[in-house]
Amino acid sequence: SQIDGPGDIGDTKTPKSAQFWLSQHNQRMFMDSIKEKYNIKQPSDWKRITYRQIEKDGGRNILRQYSSLFSALVAIYPEHTWNIKEIRSQAPKNYWKDLARQREFFDEFARRHNILQPSDWTTVTYRKLLSEGARPILQQYSSLFTALENIYPEYHWDINTARSIVSQNYWNDMDNVKKFIERCKETFHIKQDDDWVRVSYRQFQQAGGSALIKKFHSLYNILKIVYPDKKWNKKHFQSRSKRSAQRWMF
Repeated sequence: SQIDGPGDIGDTKTPKSAQFWLSQHNQRMFMDSIKEKYNIKQPSDWKRITYRQIEKDGGRNILRQYSSLFSALVAIYPEHTWNIKEIRSQAPKNYWKDLARQREFFDEFARRHNILQPSDWTTVTYRKLLSEGARPILQQYSSLFTALENIYPEYHWDINTARSIVSQNYWNDMDNVKKFIERCKETFHIKQDDDWVRVSYRQFQQAGGSALIKKFHSLYNILKIVYPDKKWNKKHFQSRSKRSAQRWMF
């Protein structure tokens, strides 16, 4: 078929107007020439092609209309089902720093795995997401839990119900420890420092703090680390309330 512009589509030395590359027909003809040049037979073969190769072969004005090579392929060849995992290496640097793109990836993952509500993410492992192409996203967060908090801020994420998706190193970050303690303050209606002695080992454990107790050995130690400027009385945490038969942490 005839090309809507000057010169041959594969002749990258012949200048093409900016208007010429706005035509998706011309974009497709160009990409077809790339397919022929590099023997691309099926969508997954594009993983062999880099963003820079397309630019070098004359596709700069096409690529600049899209956020990535992946986005260009999806638009130019809509008849194919594109898997971001298969060509994820083609995303340019900083592509996954965009929160909207991160959300698009997670939305698509959720659709594939029938994730309908926040608690459903407890069935998803960190490794599973890595295997489906999420590494460049997850590398930006200390855990999958933190990623979900940032990507879906409209939801209230409960560390208790989602603790299975917290990475092994999650509690090494003191910001995460502090966020958890702040949530516990709301959960247990902590209004003043002495109110913490009302919180039992079982309550703290049920709230998702088991790993913290294993790491720091007691709530007293955790509070000292999170709030170092406050004066904590260890004896208060060693006492038992007459109103409760709960096991106290000390």
